[in-house]
Amino acid sequence: MIPFSILSGQLLAEGNSIQEISILDVSRIGFPFRVPKSFHKSWDAIRLQFYCRKDSTYREVVLRDVFCEMQQETEFFVVYRVETNQPDYKAAVTQLMAEYSQYISLKLEEDAGTLAQTWAGYPAQMDDVFAPHWDAQRHDWFSGMQPDAAWRACIPKLPPLAVALDRPELWEKYIALPDSEFFAWYWALHGLGKHPISRMSVRYVYVGSAYCPRLFPELQALCRLVHKARRENLQPVLVTSMLREHDVPRAQDWLRHLPEQNMELVCNDWGMMELVKRAGHTPVCGTLLNKRRKDARLAYKTGMAVHRDQLRQTAVQAGFYRAWLRRTYGVETISFEACGYVPDLTPNADVYAPFYQTNTAGHCTLYAVCHNGSRGRQTAEDDCPQYCRERVFLYPDHLHMIGRYNSLFGADLRILTDGAYLDAFLSQKPRRLVINLL
Repeated sequence: MIPFSILSGQLLAEGNSIQEISILDVSRIGFPFRVPKSFHKSWDAIRLQFYCRKDSTYREVVLRDVFCEMQQETEFFVVYRVETNQPDYKAAVTQLMAEYSQYISLKLEEDAGTLAQTWAGYPAQMDDVFAPHWDAQRHDWFSGMQPDAAWRACIPKLPPLAVALDRPELWEKYIALPDSEFFAWYWALHGLGKHPISRMSVRYVYVGSAYCPRLFPELQALCRLVHKARRENLQPVLVTSMLREHDVPRAQDWLRHLPEQNMELVCNDWGMMELVKRAGHTPVCGTLLNKRRKDARLAYKTGMAVHRDQLRQTAVQAGFYRAWLRRTYGVETISFEACGYVPDLTPNADVYAPFYQTNTAGHCTLYAVCHNGSRGRQTAEDDCPQYCRERVFLYPDHLHMIGRYNSLFGADLRILTDGAYLDAFLSQKPRRLVINLL
């Protein structure tokens, strides 16, 4: 069977109905195709879509004058054979066969890097360039970063600033230090001590991880965090991850004992969203529930330069879906990430930067490697030793990727340097900018 992504077909039947067909093979004179046996309508034409690698688009060919005969009939489907002399069909098949043959040759004879370099312009020669450790990589990415003049001109338009305290060493340090000392340490730790953002006033602290259920403070530490933030005129926001079945009683317990009423909680699990609503707090739709195509390697995918605008919208842009979220859970805010392109923000949106999540595992991959010796041998880690305090997965430096906790992240460094890029977010009037430096 021909992969649907490179050649698809439809029967254009009477009454403007359309029936998709499975193309089993292809040649310059015709092709066999399969349809369900239940399809009995006569048809007027066959519409084919050939993938064109050069333009990263599909070339449409409509066959009207063809010879067709039935080759096979089974209980479930019927196979027909079509023959045609139509010139545009012959040209499209010739081009498709040449491109597909080149791809198969590269796949069989070369390694993955050479294939990606030849097919999509991927810089395979840079895959061997790694930082020696995470601190060095973070320093290379952020230290000395200089935003352009347009970025500095955006400073008065920036929404209220929030900082994510998404792991124990951050919220422990926050509890131990006065407000001004903590933020001076925080920006310096991540190499942004001289960046203009380090001189801006922080209004919110986001406590907890959106990805790992083990990276959430115990109730005593949580209460201390909330009280300290309030004393220093900061608003605390709690961030929760996926909710496992055996974690439900614990979540219900700390929700009952939160030190404040009607707190704002970022939810990344539908069950947690329901618990937050029942507890009388304000849920926010987290990044895991706002599913979006994002990957640090997306720029090397064939055709992305042409079709990048199609990534801007997802289900949350649908008004009826947002109305359902509002009616069912009381959700007014949806979380977005700066992830290499500018999405269409919903009203009252939060924007997270510069790191964005691309993959999250149900069980911790870092724990699997450190404890079980293989990333694939994932198990539950109820008594987590928190390997993530000291260890990360490193990737080739040019990809701006990092593996931490149970997730893989990309770094969108443009959001901190490129004024035109930042202004494309600000023009949509986000509610907050949440800085999440891993």
